[in-house]
Amino acid sequence: MFSPIIIVAGGAVLLWLLVLILRGLISRQTPRLSDLIEPSWRAAHGSRPEILRHLRRRFIGMIVIGILACISCLAWQFVAPQLGGLPVVLVPVMVWLAIMVAWSAWPWPREHDDGPRPDADHVEGAATHADLIRRGWTTFGPRWSFLLPGALLALLVFGLAAAGLTSVEDESGRLRQLGYELQGGAELDESGLVTEVLSGVGASGPYPGWYYGGVILVVAFLAAIASLIVLGRNARRARPRDFRLFRLDNGVRAAVAYTVATLSTAFLAFQGAVVGLMAATAQFSAAQRTRFVVGEPIDAADITFDPQFLTASLTMVVIAIVLTVVGVMLLASCSRRMTQAFGVREPV
Repeated sequence: MFSPIIIVAGGAVLLWLLVLILRGLISRQTPRLSDLIEPSWRAAHGSRPEILRHLRRRFIGMIVIGILACISCLAWQFVAPQLGGLPVVLVPVMVWLAIMVAWSAWPWPREHDDGPRPDADHVEGAATHADLIRRGWTTFGPRWSFLLPGALLALLVFGLAAAGLTSVEDESGRLRQLGYELQGGAELDESGLVTEVLSGVGASGPYPGWYYGGVILVVAFLAAIASLIVLGRNARRARPRDFRLFRLDNGVRAAVAYTVATLSTAFLAFQGAVVGLMAATAQFSAAQRTRFVVGEPIDAADITFDPQFLTASLTMVVIAIVLTVVGVMLLASCSRRMTQAFGVREPV
């Protein structure tokens, strides 16, 4: 069992990171993309660029895929209850993985339908535009915003590793129980008085040991890799043919990058909340002890709480609640950004 001081210190670091997340992702204002269309292009075409219409279809599709992934995990749990709730525990990272894989596999439209380059009709020697910017994962959007989900993933790895090191096997041999020492009973004399207090080993669960933690980490790292692929393809995809759409294209890329960072952080927060709630439940069960007193009747035994396990349990409950609130706020922020910036709602 880790010292409560370590758990409280880790919770303080996590809360500090969440404050940075709120300031960096939720408070970030994304401009309406339709406002980035050059007036000359709008006057020449009189319609919205294809990329905005594509984004409407793309983001509605991502919502549908997320819902289907969640339903699939719940159905998996219904079909295989012997897995001990593993499909339900994996819901946040499975939804994250499904969305990012679908996003990376969904091709972006080619801008051939937005008309020829405006310099096509110019006389020879007219000025042209060359995009020579070297683009990478963090080209669009502040680089520190991409560190936030990475830091949250690192804390999740640390928490699951700590839980795995304190886990013990259940009756099926799976590491999903929290082991602890306890007063396991008492010896009585003929009159029913306690003559000796017996020590033993107990276990409570479900606990996020290696049985859950190992699978969570594998899926989380796969989702993180898929997110990096999305960011890489978002940065390296071809520019529009018409350079008057470059300003809009930069806005689209930046907004997509912020959305990937926001969604990744939100699903990691939800996964951390699930893990924290599981740990808190097991720790609270382990904190309850029966206190026997030698020379007293067995009926006089009191129910007490171990201060270490109780402190750890309360800390994990607070962390789980905060992570849930932050995850909901991040999803709301992402929904607002999709509505205002990505063209889900037509501009006024």
